[in-house]
Amino acid sequence: MFLSLYDYKLSQKIAAQGYSFYGLLAALFRDADTDNLERLSDAFPGFWETLQRRYYAPGGVLPEEQ
Repeated sequence: MFLSLYDYKLSQKIAAQGYSFYGLLAALFRDADTDNLERLSDAFPGFWETLQRRYYAPGGVLPEEQ
């Protein structure tokens, strides 16, 4: 795996914004290609399940939160 200088600099800008870890992780899942989505879902299975549930829930609100 190779990290380009562009992506490294971009990561500095993103980190400086102060986003939460889980917000960034959700964004990674949303933007991942097929191979990386598989890797992410293997690494974070519970998170992936919750993200899928929120995706299909109206407004992202889960039934137990209503």
